[in-house]
Amino acid sequence: MKRALVFLLCLGVTPVVLSLGKFSLIKTRYVDIVYEPSQIRHAVILSESADRIYEELVSISGLKAVKRVRVYIVDNVAFANGYANPINNVIVIYPNDIDPSDFSPNYENWVTFCFAHELAHIFLSNSFAPYVQPLSTFGHAVAAAVQSSMIPTYLQEGFAIHAETKVTGSGRGIDSRFKSYQEAAKLTPVSLRYAASPVSGYYLPGGASYVQGFSFLDYFEQKYGTSELMSTIRKFLSNPIAGFSRVVKGEIHEWDKITPDLPRDEDEISSIQLNSTCIESNAWRVYYHSVKYNGEEAIWYYDTISDENVKVVNVDNLISFSVSRTGIIAISRYVSTSHSGTDSECFLFSGSTKKLSIDKVIKLCWKSDFEIVMLRQEEDGTRHIGIYDLRNRQFRKLIQGSDSFVPLEITSDGIRIFLTAKVKGQVDIYLLDWDNSLYRLTNDKYVEIAPKAKDNSLYFCADYEGVFQPFELQLDTLSIFKLQERPLGAYSVLNTDDYIYVCTLAPGGYTLERARAHTEDIKRKAN
Repeated sequence: MKRALVFLLCLGVTPVVLSLGKFSLIKTRYVDIVYEPSQIRHAVILSESADRIYEELVSISGLKAVKRVRVYIVDNVAFANGYANPINNVIVIYPNDIDPSDFSPNYENWVTFCFAHELAHIFLSNSFAPYVQPLSTFGHAVAAAVQSSMIPTYLQEGFAIHAETKVTGSGRGIDSRFKSYQEAAKLTPVSLRYAASPVSGYYLPGGASYVQGFSFLDYFEQKYGTSELMSTIRKFLSNPIAGFSRVVKGEIHEWDKITPDLPRDEDEISSIQLNSTCIESNAWRVYYHSVKYNGEEAIWYYDTISDENVKVVNVDNLISFSVSRTGIIAISRYVSTSHSGTDSECFLFSGSTKKLSIDKVIKLCWKSDFEIVMLRQEEDGTRHIGIYDLRNRQFRKLIQGSDSFVPLEITSDGIRIFLTAKVKGQVDIYLLDWDNSLYRLTNDKYVEIAPKAKDNSLYFCADYEGVFQPFELQLDTLSIFKLQERPLGAYSVLNTDDYIYVCTLAPGGYTLERARAHTEDIKRKAN
């Protein structure tokens, strides 16, 4: 911990570093960054960008924090998250990486991206109306609580997404998947009125307040420009009791009338579910993970012979699963820890469960009948890929990730390992060969997700045409073929015999669909 000061001086960074017992502190011009010992790397990264992000957001929005911001970087949660508390101007960041099944991880690093998003919440809630300002004599918390209570959730989240995109040049505002979320939302009864509350009875992928809030602000900005958008938000904040919907009533009415003309898929083989799922196969069964509206979470399979969906096992908080050649299901799921955090546990299911003695697993897939490829995440957020051998219960590391190389997803054909990884905000496909040589198979501005190796092909989804669609990479020729067209996109794909199975977006959730593949050469070549 004491080495932090030396490290910062070597980088030419001027923040002050102090020791706070278990935590340490880096002070920049606008922000106090408090971090646990394992998070020094993330604290340094944030300290180098925090003031720039703060000043850029002030310049864009015309807003600012009225009380110094304090950021806590902690390591007790196994997934990417963060939140802001404008009552005391505190931001908490859990420095992991977002799962590509949520939105595309097109940012360079999570801590600066998350900081930009959460700082926007504080700026909004710190902009006190004239009749709220006097309450600050009783303390910042009182005025901030009153101001926050009058800001609709969709404005909070929509503005934060706008900020994350403008300030970092990444995020949901330019993500093809999030754009599809917005189109799907327009086909549901969820308007801004429903998205104004943190709790809504109707589910939207991406979150109702996030999707509809940004969708409306983006529409307003496209019509009137950024300057007018920010001016309108500031006008509302000066008199929030009037309601934001009244300030922009005409524009909301126009936005409500915009409905995308999209055909509805008729190939559904599952009901609407709340999650995007990977797809696995074994013999005539197609396995998938489903979270239903009633809260039930389980692994199911679709029987291609009887045309039935069969529940296999209930699993709460599932992270990843894979089905072996012999039908054994390897599962990783989140569990609570003794120090109020989360970790992962792994087990095998084949009629009964058997717990494996390994943790911190965020993705897994079978390589052979007794070897499981695992993507693990360390306490400091870095990741590595290795193989867990069921015969001796030993884990062997194959490749180490870093700040500049972040593995995201994995699959195997029994000999080689394929993975998606993020390098400087760009997500591509890589091959880890049998001799541990690493090869880059794609290198472009697009995002490739959900790789699935089978025979001599690699199936995946990508936004080559602005919407995520299913593709096949033939490994012998390195040619890429488009397999299907889904109006709202496809987010995982599996080819079996004459059919492909895709997890696709639908109004109110996701569905598993089956269709015949219509292979189309899009004249793309892998590296």
